Amino acid sequence: MLQTCVGRILDKTFTQYNNRVAFKVGERDVTYNELAASVNSLANAFNCLGLRKGDRVVLMTGNCIEYVYADFAASKIGLVKVPLNTMLSSKDIEYRIKDSEAKAVILDELFLDKVGLFFKEYDFVKNVICITKKKERFSEGMIDFYELLSRYPSINPNIEIDQDDLLAIMYTGGTTGEPKGVMHTHKSYLSIVYSELVEFDIREDDVMLQTAPLPHAAGFMILPCLLRGGKVIITDGFNPEEVFRLIEKEKVTWTFMVPTMIYTVLDHPRRKNYDLSSLKTITYGAAPISPRRLEEAMEAFGPIFSQGYSQMEVANQTTMLTKRQHLEALEGNKERLKSCGMPVIISQVKIVDESNQEVPPGVIGELITRGPHMMKGYWRKEKETNDTIVDGWIHTGDLAFKDEDGYITLVDRKHDMIISGGMNVYSAEVENVISGHPAVAEVAVIGIPDEKWGESVLAIVVKAPGKEVSDRELTGFCGDKLSAYKKPKGVEFRDSLPKTPYGKLDKKVLRKKYWEGRDRMI
Repeated sequence: MLQTCVGRILDKTFTQYNNRVAFKVGERDVTYNELAASVNSLANAFNCLGLRKGDRVVLMTGNCIEYVYADFAASKIGLVKVPLNTMLSSKDIEYRIKDSEAKAVILDELFLDKVGLFFKEYDFVKNVICITKKKERFSEGMIDFYELLSRYPSINPNIEIDQDDLLAIMYTGGTTGEPKGVMHTHKSYLSIVYSELVEFDIREDDVMLQTAPLPHAAGFMILPCLLRGGKVIITDGFNPEEVFRLIEKEKVTWTFMVPTMIYTVLDHPRRKNYDLSSLKTITYGAAPISPRRLEEAMEAFGPIFSQGYSQMEVANQTTMLTKRQHLEALEGNKERLKSCGMPVIISQVKIVDESNQEVPPGVIGELITRGPHMMKGYWRKEKETNDTIVDGWIHTGDLAFKDEDGYITLVDRKHDMIISGGMNVYSAEVENVISGHPAVAEVAVIGIPDEKWGESVLAIVVKAPGKEVSDRELTGFCGDKLSAYKKPKGVEFRDSLPKTPYGKLDKKVLRKKYWEGRDRMI
C-alpha cells in the first residue's frame, strides 16, 4: 500500500474525479481536471528551470490555490518542499532558507512586502518565483509564477520516485530552542494521509473548510479529502463571520480548528444568525482545550468534535479522542474530556520512565511513539535525531499518564514542569482547574524564580470578554481542587498570550521576562 509515491496517488485521484470541483477559493471553482493540468504544467516548468529530485523549494505564501499547485508539483518530480508560515519573523525565514539551502523560493505579495528579496544574494538560491499579477512588482531575475503555468505542457512529467525519497522538511516552531527541520518521506506522508482518512472521519463527498495555515499540520488534511472526491474550500486566514457564511452557503461538513478558533466562534454574537447544521465534524488540536469550553461547544454544535494529539515528527497521528468518546465522556465521565484519547490504529504508544521502561496506569512518564508515519529524522541534525529517535521510538518530550481504560492524559512538556520546593507541579493540571472559571478565556501556568522554593507557580490569565475576576478570586477558586504547593502564588492578567506561528502557546516567551540574565530557565 505504501510502496508508491505522492505523484502516483495524485494521478489516480485526478483521473477518478475529473470534472468534480476539487477546490473553491473565493468565487473560483477548480475541478480535478484543472488541478491536474496546473500541477503537471508547473512540475514540467520546475524541471525546465533545472530543479531536480532532492532539491529544496521554499514555499512562502498564504492560503491560496497556488500554494496547492506548487506543493503537488514539487511532489511529482521529487522536489523537497519547505513550507513557511505567514506569521514567521524575518529572522525565522532567513534561518529556514539558509538551513535548507533552498534552490528555489516561491513567494507571494504578502511575503514580498514582509521580507523583500534578501535571499537573491545567496549562492544556492537559483530561482525566485513570484505569485503576483502586478507586473510592476517584478524585479530583475524574478520569474512569473503564472507565466510558468501557461508556458509549459500539462503532460505527466513521469519522474521515477521511491517511497523513501524525501518529500518535505517541516520546521518546528522552536519553542524549546533552535528550530529543527522534520524530514518526511513519501512513505511517511502517505501513511499519515491514509490514517487520517480513518481517524479524522473524512467521508466521501465531504466539503472541507480549511482556514488554518496550509504550511503546517492543516496541509496534511487536504489530500485525504481529495482521495474521497471531496471539495476543499480555502480561506486566507480565520474570519469567524466568513466561516459562518461559507458553512451556510457551501454546506460545509468538515473543518479543523485550534482551540482559540473554537472559543472565538462560540463567543461570536452573530453565530446564531447562520445555519451551521451541515457540519458533521470539527477536528481540533495543536493546543490544549478548556474542558469547560469544550462542553459549551458540544452544547452549541452537538457531538461533532474529535481531538487529535501529535507533533510534526509524527504529524497529526498519535492519539484521538473520537466523537463517540467525547459524547461518552460528557454523559458519564467528564474528567475524560481532559484526555487526548487513545492511540490511533497506525501508532504504537507507550508511557515510559527515565530508563525507558513502561510505567503502570496512573503513573506519569514520557510519551513515546512509533509507526510508519514517523519522520526520517531532523535535517542535518544528527545529534538531535539520535536524542529523539531511540531504539526506533520517537521521544516526544511530553509527560502523560494512561488510565486503566487506556485513555491518555497529557500533563506537561518535560521542560515546562515546575519544581517548587522539590515537588513536581504539572502546568496542565493547574491550567485545567483555572480554565474552569467562567471569567477565564485563556490561561498559561509557568514557573518563575523564587529564592525560597526555587520556583513558584505563576498563572497568566486572559479574561473572557465582558467578565471580571481578581487574582484573589482565582486563587480561591483553586480551593481544594489543587494541593497547596500546586496553587498559583501569583496571578497576572494580560490582553493575550504569545503563540508560535503554528498556534501553540509559547511559554519560552512568557518565561523570558522572569528568567532573563540567569544561567537557566528552570
